[in-house]
Amino acid sequence: MKTSVKIALHLAGLCGVAATVPETCTGSECEAAYDEVALLQKVEIRKHDASASLYSSAEPVALQVVAAFTQHVGYTGELETQGTVSVKGLGLLESAEQVLSWKLSGVDPECSKSHTAKNACGIHIHQGKSCYEDAGGHYWNTTLIETDPWHSITYKAEKHGREYVATAHDVKVVTGLTNFEVLSHTMIIHNSIGGRVACGIITPRDLGVLAFTPYYTYAGDFKVGGMGVKITAGGVTESASQTLMWNVNGVDPKCREGASKEFPNSCGIHIHQGMSCGDNALGHFWNKTTYEMDPWANVGYLVSSGTQTWDKAREVTTGLEATDVMGHTMIVHNY
Repeated sequence: MKTSVKIALHLAGLCGVAATVPETCTGSECEAAYDEVALLQKVEIRKHDASASLYSSAEPVALQVVAAFTQHVGYTGELETQGTVSVKGLGLLESAEQVLSWKLSGVDPECSKSHTAKNACGIHIHQGKSCYEDAGGHYWNTTLIETDPWHSITYKAEKHGREYVATAHDVKVVTGLTNFEVLSHTMIIHNSIGGRVACGIITPRDLGVLAFTPYYTYAGDFKVGGMGVKITAGGVTESASQTLMWNVNGVDPKCREGASKEFPNSCGIHIHQGMSCGDNALGHFWNKTTYEMDPWANVGYLVSSGTQTWDKAREVTTGLEATDVMGHTMIVHNY
């Protein structure tokens, strides 16, 4: 019986590896052999071409992002705030701070003026970790810092064409928290009367596979290597996505013409439920509450020359944040 070889690449990022409950498996997919494993960490891309290195040492170690915003739970107004916020972490203990830079559109036009309402025109990190529920209060280390450092942090609306935008660079907020501690927390945009308008999640901007090693059960000839895989965060809640960029060699040369219609997962490259490359990788990983159909089913690679494959932007809308997929396995299949 012909089976699909799987190459396991481990997505570890900033978090450790957690144990998972094994899933029963039947059929030909369970007979597949595994090939290679690797660790996913923060990375930075320099060029979008097959010969470029995927990684650069210039990236600040503690740089995270809010990749997108959605309306805050309970907000029923007309504002549709979008944009991105970078969150850089500096210092330790009482000197620990977040340095914010933002580029927003669809903000409250009234925030072009000063307001005295509590939280008016604010942009703040909150205690909550989900945009599906209330974000809770402002988030800072109350043991080290007595006064709320977020009260004075606001954006300034400016008219740009038909809409109002807000931009800022290197706004420092001394919170007493490291960037690891604010990871996964909500970022809230307020309107001119202090209401909560938009919500985003702080995530790593990039995750990436940096190296490969044979998977524990694989005994075949494929030796996967190359510059690796980069995964960039996008969206929030239902629109949350992972954009894959890879430059990998040693894959199945039969994938030059694309996937086989006969074999499921042929030439695929997918994030799976499993959280250990020393165990069953389980099924594809996505938010099944949000999406019934598997978004990974048609995601695959093409061999460009020899046994090399590269792709600069393959977006997969999974309904999962980058912090959700950290620690999970990525599987590369053969033809």
